[in-house]
Amino acid sequence: MDIPDGIAVSADREWLAVSQAACGIVCVYPNSLSLGRESDPSAILRHVHYPHGLQFSACNRFLFVADAGRPQLLVFKRPVGGWYGVLHPEVIVEVMDEPRFLRGHSHPDEGGPKGLDVHRTSGIVAVTCEYQTLAFFDVSGILAGLDRGDSRSASGFVSFAARAPATPANGLIENRADRDRADAEVAYELHMLGNAREAVAAGIADIKRTRSWRITAPLRKLSQRLNKV
Repeated sequence: MDIPDGIAVSADREWLAVSQAACGIVCVYPNSLSLGRESDPSAILRHVHYPHGLQFSACNRFLFVADAGRPQLLVFKRPVGGWYGVLHPEVIVEVMDEPRFLRGHSHPDEGGPKGLDVHRTSGIVAVTCEYQTLAFFDVSGILAGLDRGDSRSASGFVSFAARAPATPANGLIENRADRDRADAEVAYELHMLGNAREAVAAGIADIKRTRSWRITAPLRKLSQRLNKV
């Protein structure tokens, strides 16, 4: 885990979700006594650029994720067997107009929604960011549609944007083979993330060994002191 940006616990207290904007993923863990520093997630949620706030639905079958790098709210659906495998969003909803989003999009991880909360009994979602102080959306129609297998039945307060192609991980986890496949997907994802971190660390080390880095060291120290003034 790098830098956690958001955390949510399911209503039944069985699952714990943590967003990591630096990696562009959301990790879901079983909320058990064995959970510790070295625990691997049981599920990894992908296709979020900079995940921030997140919340489970009251039924525990859905997870809402705010994307701080895009004007979007993503809805993930739990497989029947639980939050296992590498999962993709079922629905992506636009929650900001483009001009408002671009006002705050001064950096790749800024401009989109960050704060997120769900009124679990009504299906009302609240999102917030710098240039949209507070906005409410009725997503009850989306959830009802997802339960029926039809993600196009969004309510009038939100616009259906896209649906990710179904992957094996989004299917039923009914037997041990399916669970082993889901575990293998998560293990592969963690392996690739580890490789990416090592590559970044090696690149930074190479830069610090260059002559230009050593020459500009006094200027960087001066800049740090001026920023503290």
